[in-house]
Amino acid sequence: NQEGTECCRIQIANGNICPGLPIPIYFRFRPLYTAPSFSHRMFKVEFEICLEIIFQSGFIASKNIPLLLIRE
Repeated sequence: NQEGTECCRIQIANGNICPGLPIPIYFRFRPLYTAPSFSHRMFKVEFEICLEIIFQSGFIASKNIPLLLIRE
């Protein structure tokens, strides 16, 4: 059984974006919302970024990217 929780949603760009224009994405996770990635034989805590691109036509392209969080 797998459960997920959305901790934050941000919009990066809107409108007619120039082709070839790089769009840098920076995000700082708040310490109270996250914990280090953890794996145990009974359960695990993992994180991922779900990147969604919504085109003007309504088509949605999405990709889930695994994320390893480490506290130092």
